[in-house]
Amino acid sequence: MPETLPPTQIPTDDDLRRIINESSLFNTSYPELVIQVLNERAPVLGQLTVTDVPKGFAPQSVRREWVGLSLPVRCDGVAYANDYPVLAIEAMQALKEAGKDYAHGFWQAMYDAEWEKAPGHRSTFPSYLAYTEFLIFSEECGQMEWGSQKTG
Repeated sequence: MPETLPPTQIPTDDDLRRIINESSLFNTSYPELVIQVLNERAPVLGQLTVTDVPKGFAPQSVRREWVGLSLPVRCDGVAYANDYPVLAIEAMQALKEAGKDYAHGFWQAMYDAEWEKAPGHRSTFPSYLAYTEFLIFSEECGQMEWGSQKTG
C-alpha cells in the first residue's frame, strides 16, 4: 500500500486512481470504496454536527436536510477561513444513510450533470470521482468536534 498522505492532504484524482488500481476494493460500492481509501490515506480530523440551515445555492428544502447530520471533516479550516470542507461523497452518504432521499437526489443529480458536461474526464476516471469536491459549511451552521473519528 502506498505511503499515507499528510493528514490535511486529500488524495488527488491521480492518487485515487493509483490506490484503487493497487487495491482489492473493486467489489465495494463507489461511495464506500472512496471512503475506505480516504480513511486509509487522509484520516478524519473531526466531525461537524450541523445545527442550523447552511447557506448555499441549493433550495432551502435541500439545505434544511443537513440539520442534525454529523459530517466528517478531513481538513482543518485554515485554508477555508475557518469554514469546514466536507467531501461531497461523504456528505451525500450521510444524507442517504439518514434517509434524506430528496436532498441526496438533488446533489446526485447536480454532480451527475456536472460530470456529463466534462466528457474528457469520463474516459479517464470513473464517475464517482465527480463527488470528491468539497462542500463548504460555515462555522455558524454547526458545532465542530475535533478529534472525533466517526467515519461512514
